[in-house]
This record gives sequence, structure tokens and C-alpha cells, in this order.
Amino acid sequence: FFRGSFVWLCLLCWSIRFVKFRMGCCHSSKADDLSSNDFELVVRSAKTLESLIRCRFGASGNGLHELANWLQGHYPGLPPNLLRQLHYLGTIRNKLVHEAAFNTLEDRGRFVASFLSCQKTLQGLDPRGGRNYAAAA
Repeated sequence: FFRGSFVWLCLLCWSIRFVKFRMGCCHSSKADDLSSNDFELVVRSAKTLESLIRCRFGASGNGLHELANWLQGHYPGLPPNLLRQLHYLGTIRNKLVHEAAFNTLEDRGRFVASFLSCQKTLQGLDPRGGRNYAAAA
């Protein structure tokens, strides 16, 4: 009985991951895949992180600022640099989308580095406890 239950559990977990991937919940971006267009880069980066936070951690909120605050409230041990970078990325996204005079990234390298750092950190965190897998080992 246990062996059959384990197989079904594995199939269920795989199915959930597949459905999340098909629905756009599992994003992976590499530096090579990033757009040369600032608007596209910023919006896609924000969408990727928002989706990652919602799907991996079950967070709720609109935009990177609210999602960063949600993470901070539910995972108090998160690296402060992660939260700072999420707020930085959210601020840049909002400025680029909402301010008429803000049309290009002033420091594209910093933006890309912050995005990739946040993505890597979030993927390495344990959604069950907010601890880094490496630190827990």
C-alpha cells in the first residue's frame, strides 16, 4: 500500500509542477535571454519575479513592493539585501511605466544584476521556512 501511495504522490507532485509551468508560474531567465529594450526588460523581469514569489511562496499582493512586504512579514529571516533589491526593481518598474520623463534605465547593469540576484536567491530559499537550502544543510 505505501509503495503505491508514494508513486501516486510523485505523479501528483510532477503534475502540479507541469501545470504551474504551463500556466507561466515557473520562469527561468538567463542574462543571455534578457531583452535589449528597456521597457521589455523591466516589465518581463518584474513579471518573472512576481510569478516566482506568488507560485513558490504562495504570496499575495500586487507588484513587487507588496510582494516584498508580504515575504518580509511571512519570512522574517530573509536577507535584507533581497528585500532592498526587490523594492529597487519595483521602483524602477513603476517609474518606467508611470512617469512620462522616465524612458530608459539609468544603470542597466545594476538593474540586470539585481534581477538575477533576486531570482537566484528566491529560487534557493525554502518556501516552507524562508531559510536558504545551503544554510540549512
